[in-house]
Amino acid sequence: AELLAEVVNDPTLPLSRQMEVLHLLRSSSAAASVHTRLRAALAQAEALTMLRSAFSAVAREERGGREAAEAPVLPAELRLDASMAVEAARAAWLRALASAAAAAAASGGEAAAALSAFLPVA
Repeated sequence: AELLAEVVNDPTLPLSRQMEVLHLLRSSSAAASVHTRLRAALAQAEALTMLRSAFSAVAREERGGREAAEAPVLPAELRLDASMAVEAARAAWLRALASAAAAAAASGGEAAAALSAFLPVA
């Protein structure tokens, strides 16, 4: 669970690499009896990578489909925490998103538009 948390919480790793690690761990966990904490971490990792993927799509759409050197990023509070149930983690992530969207709206700019457009999706 710690390795999975490190990989999923590392903002320098591409989402595709995080999803690859998640897939490998999910595949290996199906064959073996896996500790409940690892199962919870896998469920969180799956939800978090899906959330990040959806945010990337929304942010790209907000930019009119063009790539940007400094694309908006999700708040750092969106992290995998294997000690939490996936439902509690999702609720914490939504609170962090709402708070970040409100803060970004006050300052305006591309991040505000991306977060505001993403909130209904999340």
